[in-house]
Amino acid sequence: MPVDVISGEDFSALGNTADITDNLKALIPSYTATPATADGSAFVRPVSLRGMASDQTLVLVNGKRRHRTALVQFLAPAAGNGSHAVDVAMIPAIALKSVEVLRDGAAAQYGSDAIAGVINFELKDANEGGDVQVQYGEFYDGESSVYAAANFGLPLGDNGFVNFSIERTDNDALSRGVQRPDAQALENAGVPGVGADAPFGESPLAQTWGRPQTEATRLFINSGVELANGSELYAFGNYADTDGRTRFFYRPPTHSTIAALGLQAQLPGGFTPFLDGAQEDLSAVFGLRGEFANDMIYDFSVGYGKNELDYTLNNTLNPGLALVNGQAQRDFDVGGYEQEEINLNADFSKQLGDNLYLSFGGEWREESFAAIAGEPNAVVNGQQTSGFRAPTGTDIDTFSRDNFAVYVDVEHDVSDAWLMQYALRYEDFSDFGSVLTGKIASRFTVSDSFTLRGAVSTGFHAPTPGQINVQTVITTFDGRTGLQVEEGLVRSTSAAARAAGGTELKEEEALNFSLGFAAALGDNFSLTVDGYLIEVDDRIYRTTDIAVNDPRFASVSFYTNAIDVESKGIDVVLNGDFDWGGNMSTNLSFAYSYNKVEVTDQRLVSGIQPVSDSVVEDIENNYAFDLDAFDTLVKASNNPSRLLVINSPHNPTGQMLDTGFLETLSAYCRENNIFVLSDEIYFLVTYTRQKHQSISSFYPEGSFVLGGLSKHLSIGGWRLGVAILPDNEMGAQLMSALQVIASETWSAVSSPLQYAAITAYSNDAELEKYISDCAQIHGLRTRHIYEKLTALGVRCTPPIGAFYMVANFDHWKPALKSKDITTSKQLAEHLLEEYAIASLPADAFGVPETELSLRLSTSYLDFETDTDASRIYDLYNAGVAPVDFMNEPNHPAIAAALAAFERFTKSLG
Repeated sequence: MPVDVISGEDFSALGNTADITDNLKALIPSYTATPATADGSAFVRPVSLRGMASDQTLVLVNGKRRHRTALVQFLAPAAGNGSHAVDVAMIPAIALKSVEVLRDGAAAQYGSDAIAGVINFELKDANEGGDVQVQYGEFYDGESSVYAAANFGLPLGDNGFVNFSIERTDNDALSRGVQRPDAQALENAGVPGVGADAPFGESPLAQTWGRPQTEATRLFINSGVELANGSELYAFGNYADTDGRTRFFYRPPTHSTIAALGLQAQLPGGFTPFLDGAQEDLSAVFGLRGEFANDMIYDFSVGYGKNELDYTLNNTLNPGLALVNGQAQRDFDVGGYEQEEINLNADFSKQLGDNLYLSFGGEWREESFAAIAGEPNAVVNGQQTSGFRAPTGTDIDTFSRDNFAVYVDVEHDVSDAWLMQYALRYEDFSDFGSVLTGKIASRFTVSDSFTLRGAVSTGFHAPTPGQINVQTVITTFDGRTGLQVEEGLVRSTSAAARAAGGTELKEEEALNFSLGFAAALGDNFSLTVDGYLIEVDDRIYRTTDIAVNDPRFASVSFYTNAIDVESKGIDVVLNGDFDWGGNMSTNLSFAYSYNKVEVTDQRLVSGIQPVSDSVVEDIENNYAFDLDAFDTLVKASNNPSRLLVINSPHNPTGQMLDTGFLETLSAYCRENNIFVLSDEIYFLVTYTRQKHQSISSFYPEGSFVLGGLSKHLSIGGWRLGVAILPDNEMGAQLMSALQVIASETWSAVSSPLQYAAITAYSNDAELEKYISDCAQIHGLRTRHIYEKLTALGVRCTPPIGAFYMVANFDHWKPALKSKDITTSKQLAEHLLEEYAIASLPADAFGVPETELSLRLSTSYLDFETDTDASRIYDLYNAGVAPVDFMNEPNHPAIAAALAAFERFTKSLG
């Protein structure tokens, strides 16, 4: 099987690394890691092997399972969202003898999580000598990074060793932003104190964008001693203490928390909270290995691991906490999380004859996840600290589960050239049931210089107690109003989640195929090429935000076995060396990895697509935005005035841009002085009720947001000059405003004045209901069309936005070719001429013209007159059942269009 072996010296040769995560990213081509982002993800970075989730790669130290971090990644971008994995950054690079990366599914041998592969960190075991390393680096703005580490070995009696490693890192925060417009306006007006609370020396900036501040001390000890009978007693473990600091969004002096406590005079410049994350990590493994009299090798071990992440929110306010002598408490202990694991293992192996080798064993493991309460003042009378909520009530508890496993692994030399391997593993979990996994692998030696290899295996990832039980409230900001918004992350079995379709979590199931070869190229070079296909069903993912009527938060999300994912690709590794003579040589290593991830299916939750199309796109593009490709384009331009235009949500399917994408994009544009024009015309009209994320929340000083009343304030659409408004004084006032706007607006182009009008009327309850009703009407119609077309055999993408749908006809290519239709444009022309169906060909959106896809509009049919629109609006408000609401008398144009589609599909056979 494909295994990368990286020496400890290679790790030590790298510079400018905050921790071992950066080393792995640089040395393993299929290993990726996102920049530190927000909240807990600023302190525990999400990583990926072969495009998979962080917790779909098993991490071992000296061959023993490493414990998870306490953080469940509920704010990580794309593929990392929802994962609960190991924090490899707790391992000091100087402690490593080597790193072994098995790039193949191995759950049948190792158990849960080994879907994408296994990474084993082998610790140094020298009993003498040592090494000291010191590195210093500085960024162009003066921020420094300091790394100091030492390793040394000592003898332990006559037949043993103890090896110590210690590492200290200190990384200044990076600040790459400019002043926010609202803070700049206060500065210009002479308001004192703006940005004076900047924690990284970047005053007067009111908000910080860049890498968090981190510092860490990490210690690892590895030891072993040979006993008189030839067996070995071994022990190893670690202790790490890390701290980080990241800054939140700016709160202007008009913020509700300042007003609630009457602190306008004390905080005329507003305030910006910042979060401290303190991690404590420790582990200990003890074991005995040796050989019985019958030549059977044994290894007994017990391991313990614990990770605790504690949060302190600084420079904030709790509006529910009374002032003391006119002063407000500003710093709060807001609790944290703890992960604890115990592993018991018994492993055996024996040579059975000349061509058969047997391995078998068992494991018992207990895993617990706990939410830790903050100080009492963090949550008072239901009011919380602004920026981060401490666990409360039923959130605070310890959740445990245990499991046991047995496995057997057989290696069989069929001949001198042909090796077969068979593995089977059974695991039983106390909280969701049992799992059986298997693997068949083969290696065939064609010649002394060429070997073929391949494998088929099943695998799984068990939902962790953290994923099953974590609950919190996430604070964000509304892109339209700038107001603080609370979003609830709840258990999938809670009442709020069950009302939205939540169910108990089950395991992710995987099927893994791999095929490759290893070749010797002359005496000094070796080449390996391996292709793979990994299919994961029931991937655990956090749903989009679903609107609810709850006094605690505006929306909820929860974990669900939402999607099926397929990852496929190829890895190429070339190694060699040149001997120049005179004790001089050059080592050469080349590694190439191509990976493509595709979300193949998604199950609706209460009729809602739980993972938005934009997040699906992010997963499929391996952590969303391809920053390297974008950077290449930016650097190729000599124009100092740079403007990036984005359609948010995306045309034509109404996808939502997720937080991770927007944070990455905003940070890059800020650093490179790129102005962003964001057309967010569709953001209210999504029948899935996903929570819109505006780029203005992340890049307020450099983004300009457009929006269109044509999509928000009418059923029929304003693009053709038609606006259906409430028949009251508010509607009349809005119509007067619209006439002024329309006189200054060309065609259908969105206007910032339209966006301003939306904001101006956003607090009108009647108008909000009207907008919501319109969105639901569009949603009912779009869903009806989608269901009818798919029943006819038309392959349509599940619609997210309530206006458009993409239909694909590739499976009818032979029949269409007989009609001389080979491009999407010809298909659109044929449907228009023969069936009066209007559509846009896919090549209008950058899709190859030979892909027979069309964009269909679903929203404007049956809204030709005010009478039609009013009739349908009144019918909806009468509470008519959806099946009756969509029947032919009520929607004759839709019925006629669907009948035309039926005639067309029948003509294709």
